[in-house]
Amino acid sequence: MYRPDEIEPKWQKRWKEEGVYKTEEKGDKQKFYCLDMFPYPSGAGLHVGHLEGYTATDVYSRYKRAQGFNVLHPMGWDAFGLPAENFAIKKGIHPSETTQKAIDWYKSQLNMVGLSYDWSREINTSDPNYYKWTQWLFLLLFKHGLAYKKEAPVNWCPSCQTVLANEQVVKKDDKNVCERCDAEVIQKNLDQWFLKITDYADRLLSGFEDIDWPASTREGQKNWIGRQEGAKIKWKIFIGDSDKPAQSEVETFTKYPETIFGTTFLAIAPEHTLIGNIVVTGEQNSVNNYIKVSAKKTNFQRGDLLKDKTGVFTGSFALNPANGKKIPIWVADYVLPTYGTGAVFGVPAHDKRDFNFAKKYNIEIVRVIKSTNGDEGPVETEDQVIEEGQMINSDFLNGLDAQTDAKEKVKEYLEEKGFGDREVFYNLRDWLISRQRYWGAPIPVVYCPHCAHFEEAGECCGGDCGCKHEESGSETSHSCQCCNCETATQITTIDGVKYAIVPLSEESLPVELPKDVDFKPTGESPLARSKDFQKDVTCPKCGAREAVRREVDTLDTFVDSSWYFLRFCDPNNALEFASSESLKKFCPVDLYVGGDHVTTHLIFARFFTKVLYDCGFIDFDEPFTKFRFLGLILGEDNRKMSKRWGNVINPEDVVSGLGADSLRSFEMFMGPLDVTKPWSTSGVEGVRRFYNRIWELTHFASQNNSVTSSREATALMHRLIKKITFDMDELKFNTAIASMMEFVNFWQKNKEVVGVDLVKRFLVLVAPFGPHIAEELWEVLGLKFSVTKESWPKFDEALVYDEEVEIVIQINGKVRGRVMVPSDEIKDKAKVESKVLAAEKVRELIKGVEIKATFYSEGRVFNIVSA
Repeated sequence: MYRPDEIEPKWQKRWKEEGVYKTEEKGDKQKFYCLDMFPYPSGAGLHVGHLEGYTATDVYSRYKRAQGFNVLHPMGWDAFGLPAENFAIKKGIHPSETTQKAIDWYKSQLNMVGLSYDWSREINTSDPNYYKWTQWLFLLLFKHGLAYKKEAPVNWCPSCQTVLANEQVVKKDDKNVCERCDAEVIQKNLDQWFLKITDYADRLLSGFEDIDWPASTREGQKNWIGRQEGAKIKWKIFIGDSDKPAQSEVETFTKYPETIFGTTFLAIAPEHTLIGNIVVTGEQNSVNNYIKVSAKKTNFQRGDLLKDKTGVFTGSFALNPANGKKIPIWVADYVLPTYGTGAVFGVPAHDKRDFNFAKKYNIEIVRVIKSTNGDEGPVETEDQVIEEGQMINSDFLNGLDAQTDAKEKVKEYLEEKGFGDREVFYNLRDWLISRQRYWGAPIPVVYCPHCAHFEEAGECCGGDCGCKHEESGSETSHSCQCCNCETATQITTIDGVKYAIVPLSEESLPVELPKDVDFKPTGESPLARSKDFQKDVTCPKCGAREAVRREVDTLDTFVDSSWYFLRFCDPNNALEFASSESLKKFCPVDLYVGGDHVTTHLIFARFFTKVLYDCGFIDFDEPFTKFRFLGLILGEDNRKMSKRWGNVINPEDVVSGLGADSLRSFEMFMGPLDVTKPWSTSGVEGVRRFYNRIWELTHFASQNNSVTSSREATALMHRLIKKITFDMDELKFNTAIASMMEFVNFWQKNKEVVGVDLVKRFLVLVAPFGPHIAEELWEVLGLKFSVTKESWPKFDEALVYDEEVEIVIQINGKVRGRVMVPSDEIKDKAKVESKVLAAEKVRELIKGVEIKATFYSEGRVFNIVSA
């Protein structure tokens, strides 16, 4: 009797004791690196939806091992993060304890379903042995000018009291809220750490030609980076009613410079630096009040196209460089300071946002593009707003196509007249990486007022060295000529005091999290209130101790997960993040599987990889050769699994009732990996019945081992091997299982013609999906441990076909008969054609008819096309 509750623990124990799934450190086997997106271990544990991806990579890893590859299939934990800290606050337990408890539970769940991870390579991002190298990577970026600190507007959760990344802000009840606590997110200016990912924008746009990623994922990356070619245009300013232009100018970036003759207003962001210079006296109060209101809005609210656009007139004007007309300058919060130059020119007839704004404030609307149906009349409704067509009302551009000739000609005009330049703009912003919370990797820098004083005095480390200084806003860039400084020194102001930002030495890493921490959120990192953390801090540059302070913000968890795949290659290395030998041996990742909404993670991981490549640490610059995303597994009620709906399926319940192999195989059988599908308990029960039949049939074959396999059964097996091999390579696990079910149906009806030789091959095919039952039945057949070490079976092309194959005959696409053709002749069209034309019914139907052409689908259909 098939008892998964007995056999599954038995084989899991044996696999662990014998280290069956350990990656080989040495040897000349070809490597295959198969990776999951490692999970955040929450206290809720895994549900069956989470297991889909882990099962898929496990099935594929087992398949590649059977093909003779040295498989690296590791698992670890994305253990830092805000949820663990919030839980610690709520329960009064240190997050290291709750996180470890969650990890232990996750690990037991993964082992419960027989996943073949090499647990000797387990990593944990909250382990100092791991985040030491996260901090080392930060220093590498800082050294190369790719990490810097500046004041910037950020998404702020007033409840969690921390900065949120854009992807941590979600829409709920028409509000932008924190994904963790549902508090409405506000905009706030803070000193923050950034990584200069924008320096790699073009590099991140290239490289897709050599990697196998879904088209939607590639497009998601390209759209996030958002490369746009256009023009930067200069607009002279006239303050109030003045006839003389001011010294300052407004610059705008646009993808649509051809519409410049239709410009009827300029709009600048409330944060724009020119506002104080251009607002006339009578408009100051209204502008100041508008700026205060705008400051309370997030960028999400301001950029939402569905919202009513608002603005206020400055009282000043700009000169259109194309036609010499003066147009009003408005302050409008739909213009974001982070987009382009923080100013846009409004063309209401050809931009829906501009149209709505102009309608609301009674601003002129001028059509400059004729619609395809020839309409040249006034634009009075939003439906009439167009971007493509033929230029009108545009002087030297009239008659040209807006998207091609006109766009190019106006760029030439602007350059020739000195009114603007060609420009490339990116949506991608530098990556904000600092968080005002405890449970993350400390940022390894200190702030030294003494070094700041030396900078201010034109000195370096106390000596007169003729250092060069460049002022940029509140920051001083310092290029030292006399000491061993490798980077420009950044200056920042904290509580009114100027400090130099000094990176720690590599030898001082890791900077460990202190234990004496009050987790209560105050808007400042809890590390600021730790006496241990600020005790005995020494500036590594000048040696001073007095007033030197550590950075108290911690790193965003996205930093931890942007390089973890490299650490898996050499997880216990205490001297470097991974040895060059191990990186060359295993990287890049051959197959990466994870969620659909991972655009930013993939961009960040690619950025880190390219930086390490440029610095000479690795010899590849794309981390993931093949990527596949997963669809959701919904509850049986067709809703996303959630405690709120009470539809969460616990894998432990399924395993205890029906077995791990049934759970694994059903998850792969439900449908293609990338589609969303509902859970079905009856579906798991169906897979359990499938394994019951395999159990019974294998025992029958074992007891009747003298049975000789028939040619029909052998041919069917070779077809099965060919089909499953193709399906495995394409990750079509659902159709692979369906093919095995078809074979079992045949086997059950023809037990006396399926010998042990075919059963052995079948169990090897089953093993990636149902490793426990395959291992047990392998033993039943008296075979040597372990089925997971067996080579993947090969198929004989000559045996893939039956002795005779039925060919469907069509005449002009309609089925008119069938003919049997020997299997060794089906590849020869001439021989098949002769048999088709010799068929009595065909002879009658084509008698006296001219045959114009014949088409043959090998082994399936022969079609005759007559006149």
